[in-house]
Amino acid sequence: MRFWNFWKGVRCTRLSGTQVSFLPTARQIGKMCGVMHQIQYSQDAMLDGNLGEGEPIPDTRERILFLLNGKPGSRLEPDTVHKTEKFIRENTELFDRIGAKSVLCHGDFRLGNIMLAKGQAYLIDFEFAFSGSPYYDMGYFFRNKSEKVQPLMKEPVQEAFADGYRETSPIPLPPDWLELAKLCDICNMLCMLNHDTIPPEWVSEVESQILQTIRAR
Repeated sequence: MRFWNFWKGVRCTRLSGTQVSFLPTARQIGKMCGVMHQIQYSQDAMLDGNLGEGEPIPDTRERILFLLNGKPGSRLEPDTVHKTEKFIRENTELFDRIGAKSVLCHGDFRLGNIMLAKGQAYLIDFEFAFSGSPYYDMGYFFRNKSEKVQPLMKEPVQEAFADGYRETSPIPLPPDWLELAKLCDICNMLCMLNHDTIPPEWVSEVESQILQTIRAR
């Protein structure tokens, strides 16, 4: 609460305008993400209250397979589960690259948790932070958004984000970074289906995005 009492800014969800006007903001968000990812860990893990490494968690590949064989997978079509598992088995190199580094991940890296003040971007609400692949935050951020925001998230904005990230992050960003981020985001999306009660449209949307992602490779 003290944070809110002394800090003023504008949530990114209140932004409007054209893709061109969003480019500086996208670059600032990329820089902020890169700064956060300067904090690295020895493995994927839960974090304690001081952002110290806690209990280890499975890597991205194992988490996806676990979720596909649990409640989230039971909500998907069996053919979708089969295709996703087959894709993972046949593309181990991609998931090795996704899991090559463990960094401070925000865990809820969306516009609603990004604020702008004096031309700088700031992250709020770290309650879901953990140690994991840097591609988690990127995949979450570029996942399909509302009809108002999605038209802004095209290639120029993606490039502006990447330019900002490369400016501050010690982790090289490869040309196919967005594809890796979308693969990593499969884990995030499956976690959405792990709740006891979910809106029916979530299942169809997650299923559609998973299939689009693996077909794109």
